Amino acid sequence: MRSEGMAMLAHHVVSLFGLFYSSYYQQYGAEVTAVCFGAEITNPILQTRWFLREHNLYNHTMGIVNDYIFVFSFFFWRFVVGSYFLYRATITNEVGLVIYLGGIGLYIISLIFLYHILKFFVRKYILKLTKKNE
Repeated sequence: MRSEGMAMLAHHVVSLFGLFYSSYYQQYGAEVTAVCFGAEITNPILQTRWFLREHNLYNHTMGIVNDYIFVFSFFFWRFVVGSYFLYRATITNEVGLVIYLGGIGLYIISLIFLYHILKFFVRKYILKLTKKNE
């Protein structure tokens, strides 16, 4: 399994559990939907990368632009918007413990994804530029 394979599995398991929990108890629908939206909003950008690779366009300007958009939008949605909503869930008594723990779990999983994304980005763009300038 790839390095992010277990994190991806955990991401889907926690998301599905949250959806089922919310549906079964008919509570927290808006919160769970917002979390799923935030977790999946960068998915089209990630899938564009695959299409660019399939058509041998990834190593061109379009692929570079796509990578930058992905990294910055992932960070923005997961750690700017996501942090705000996690903070709001933390200070309120209206969100149940299960949903709160699910949010914490997805936030931790997002940190793992961010580590892998930044590792890729630094290797591909930052170190590559440093080597070119030497």
